Amino acid sequence: MGEEAELRKQFAIPGYPTVILLQPNGEEIDRMIGFDGDAEAFVNTLKSWKKGKGTLQSFKNDVEVDSNNVPALRTLAHRYIQRYEQEKSIPYYQRILELDKDNLNGFQEESQFYLAMNVLNTESDPSALEEFLLSAQDDLWNARGQNGLIRHYKSNGDQGKVLEMYEKLILNDGENSGLKNAYAWYIFEEKIESKYEHAIIEARLAVEIDPNAHSIWDTLAQLLFIAGQKEAGISAMEKAVELEPNDNYYSSELKRFQKEIKQD
Repeated sequence: MGEEAELRKQFAIPGYPTVILLQPNGEEIDRMIGFDGDAEAFVNTLKSWKKGKGTLQSFKNDVEVDSNNVPALRTLAHRYIQRYEQEKSIPYYQRILELDKDNLNGFQEESQFYLAMNVLNTESDPSALEEFLLSAQDDLWNARGQNGLIRHYKSNGDQGKVLEMYEKLILNDGENSGLKNAYAWYIFEEKIESKYEHAIIEARLAVEIDPNAHSIWDTLAQLLFIAGQKEAGISAMEKAVELEPNDNYYSSELKRFQKEIKQD
């Protein structure tokens, strides 16, 4: 293996941007994946890491000093999650559940979620995540669990389960335009004709919530057009073009719609 290939293997990049801070000898201090837009916090984190504060190793040291410290265990587990190294977080989440059976620290559902997701990811077995959702109370972990199942059911072509999960999420988060759009787009992509009317309703609600979202106008346009409401589909696509005039996709779709309606 060449030097370049070895470096690529050593510093595998799971997401962009990824910033890796190294010692002069090439040893990794820590890495940050993604950017939330807060430049000052980003720079301050790197400065702290340079001093050895707040690094993955510093959190590992805290756990080595006190392996019964639940907050320290959770911090370390969460850092592995942030680094897209979920499998390395598992022993720490397991330890949290062992130590804090009464959930005094409030990390029980988070721990259960990541353990269940690990079973899904490593064994392609959704049963642990399905069981988790039966008792999950926190909206955050409930939503993440359902989204995890959606991805799994999609990959296995289980339309019924995908629709069931989307509809449960929408029921619990009716003002989430992105969720409504994802549901409607799935129905369009999969050509689930029995659900077109419902998808159009959700897409219309989504553009009411977020009227400047050109991608949702596109979803609505596609659904209307394929469902036979072609003039309404053209109007919706014109709105997408208006909002994003430099997007060639919307312009070409509008032309396609107009051409097809002339041929009818």
